[in-house]
Amino acid sequence: MDLNRQFWRDQQAAAILGLFGLLLFWWGYGWVKGLLFGLSVMLIQQPAIWWGHRRR
Repeated sequence: MDLNRQFWRDQQAAAILGLFGLLLFWWGYGWVKGLLFGLSVMLIQQPAIWWGHRRR
């Protein structure tokens, strides 16, 4: 599989997880905390995605 395509699939999965986190926190704690939680979920996953798709 093309590494670039897999990289963007992983980015899309990180964005979807962040969106679910945002919605759950928004429902429970409010908009600002939901937004911060969703963004933090996406940012936490970035190093693993970049490390997994680095060029050898």
